[in-house]
Amino acid sequence: MKENRDFDFIKSKFDEENITAPQDLNESTVRNMIEGKRQNRIGFYQTKRFKTLLSTAACIAAVVTVFAAANSQIFNDIIGDALPQAQVLNSFNDIGELKSMVADIEENPYYNEGEMGGNAAGEMFIKSPVEGATSYDKSDYAATNKQVDAVDEADILKNDGRYIYVVGHENNSCVKIYKPNGSEPELVSIVDETSFTGYTEEALQSDGTYVSNETIVDLYVYNDILVINTIKTLQNAEHYDYYSIAHIYDISDIKSPKEINSFSQSGELLTSRLIDNRLYIVSKVWLSGRECKTNADYIPYTGNAVDNRKEQVSLNSIYHGSNPGFPIYLMICAIDIETGEKIAEPKAVFGASCDIYCNENNMYIAMTALYAKDAATDKPVDTKLEIVKLSLGKKSIRIAAKGCIAGLTSNQFSMDEKDGNLRIATTSYDINGRETNNLFVLDKKLKQIGEITGFAENESIRAVRFIDDTAYVVTYKQTDPLFVIDLKNPKEPQIKGEVKISGFSNMLVPADNHMLLGIGQSDDENSGLKLVLFDISDKEHPRVADSYVISDAYSEAQYNHLALAANYSEGYFAIPLGIIDDVAKTGAITIQVKNGKIEISNQFMIESQQQITRCTYVDNVLYATDYYGDIFHLELK
Repeated sequence: MKENRDFDFIKSKFDEENITAPQDLNESTVRNMIEGKRQNRIGFYQTKRFKTLLSTAACIAAVVTVFAAANSQIFNDIIGDALPQAQVLNSFNDIGELKSMVADIEENPYYNEGEMGGNAAGEMFIKSPVEGATSYDKSDYAATNKQVDAVDEADILKNDGRYIYVVGHENNSCVKIYKPNGSEPELVSIVDETSFTGYTEEALQSDGTYVSNETIVDLYVYNDILVINTIKTLQNAEHYDYYSIAHIYDISDIKSPKEINSFSQSGELLTSRLIDNRLYIVSKVWLSGRECKTNADYIPYTGNAVDNRKEQVSLNSIYHGSNPGFPIYLMICAIDIETGEKIAEPKAVFGASCDIYCNENNMYIAMTALYAKDAATDKPVDTKLEIVKLSLGKKSIRIAAKGCIAGLTSNQFSMDEKDGNLRIATTSYDINGRETNNLFVLDKKLKQIGEITGFAENESIRAVRFIDDTAYVVTYKQTDPLFVIDLKNPKEPQIKGEVKISGFSNMLVPADNHMLLGIGQSDDENSGLKLVLFDISDKEHPRVADSYVISDAYSEAQYNHLALAANYSEGYFAIPLGIIDDVAKTGAITIQVKNGKIEISNQFMIESQQQITRCTYVDNVLYATDYYGDIFHLELK
């Protein structure tokens, strides 16, 4: 019965996409076409009826072929994992091959078990709404700052306009839910970790050696569903095991959230994305040959955290690059948060340890290939980055393409896709440890079609901002410039202009059509939080319009794009603020850009024993939250 329903679904999708399916299209015909089977020979006369049938069969083949070629994403959504996986990456033939690869990496004299790979962790950058995206401009509450508008990112604070949901770490990890009420917020309910299925603060396992702990990482809110992402740690005398768990709550009764489903997978939560009701969880699984006692220990798994059901990932769904640098799985699973069930066969990429970029249709994994180090400088030599493209269908995750370029990315914002092309900025190193920077353009198959290499020698990339056909790249070490790179012709990118600054920016935010606001760090005697306003109206001659330094200050927004709340309708940005003085102080500021100048329109110092971590607003009423998840109303001038 299920197969019949699946075929009905396929036929309905043809109708939804306004593609006329042949009348004789049926389940056995499509299944035989997919599986490459031949029909049994039968005797026949070449009658008019036979010719019609023959023509219909040809139409079916033509429809499927044209449909797949012209509408590959739709076809992927409809057929899902029914089609065989293209051999883009190598998969493992048997467990022995996997074990040998782990051993080879660990025996490499340049492998350092404590080294995580080529990321400059924490150097973040925001991609704000593009022109024409009015949902943010007209909203009356602060949505999460995301790299891609249609792809939600998890955070420790979520705001849906009705309630504010905050992760707190007082005593046990918890989620506090507040009703804004126009000024002083009301705490309406708390979800604490003791309510998670199977959680105990200190639980011995059946072998008497393990201790369990579970910590909230971040969360999502989707309609009347709250998703709490956690990491569960199992520890014994030899090592730690990590598991990523998504706890799914029904919050239709906001005063009494009820856990309705949960999903777990191997590894420490690295990142996640939510596209409509589809949650993509990416975890990182470290392998150690000396700690794997059985063959099963080498294979990651998914499961249901409620009843501890486990299901190993099939070996032919574990892929590897040409020269893996680390014994790490990057594991990608997709679940329907409305049902708690997997919606696609999970995939694992062995050797991946770098950055993730994700839009509505594709996820890109940038993973460092194994490299040597120069003994004199201890710098990487001939660094290479392998890029893996995953196609995200509504019913499947498919390895779509791979490519290889020079250098390392600084974070997820080093990548961006436009018109099917991936634009990616990297920093590379030569045998002498000399740093140079690059920008590559790769086509749909991740074949390189354009490049700029070797700019900003002896500097490394700190921030990248892609706006339509222009890339803005900030590097840092000596002259600290902002580069403006024209990408209108993807085959011939060009550096149009540059401007030098002191200090550096880790985050770039469009202030208006002609201004970029940089948030970063000062490197002069007044070291602290630095704001820079770039005038980009003339791409060939960008200039620094204004700068502002708050001495002895810092903000999480310097390294985390999620820490910025942008109120475009009222014309201000809000970020947390910390002051390093005789007594540490915490608070928040609002930033406005007026007449080409930076203005700190509000500065709040908050009486809290914990650091302020986020700002948000509802109906232009500003709030700040601290590490404990407590919330404060801030009176705007």
